[in-house]
Amino acid sequence: MNLLGIDEYDLFHRYRYENNITITIFSNQVIYYDQNLRVVLQCDTGKYSMEKKDEGRVDNLPDLSECDEAELIQYSTVMDTEKLLTIQNVMNVINEEYE
Repeated sequence: MNLLGIDEYDLFHRYRYENNITITIFSNQVIYYDQNLRVVLQCDTGKYSMEKKDEGRVDNLPDLSECDEAELIQYSTVMDTEKLLTIQNVMNVINEEYE
């Protein structure tokens, strides 16, 4: 994910990346968005959820950055752990900057 710029507004900040990817930071949420996927981190609980555009439902998502290799292998059978782990790592770093 290559950062193109950061837009700072009164109520939120938006990180813009290549391929129309954004991560938006609110006081209570960090939201990743691309054309097909939205991942939300609830800042107060540290819980993740994700919504795939074509499925139209919200699913709980484990924090993959806290999983060991065996757990990642198990999750990889039902989700793109490599992509989601990258997204969550970036979201975690950004969230720490705003705590």
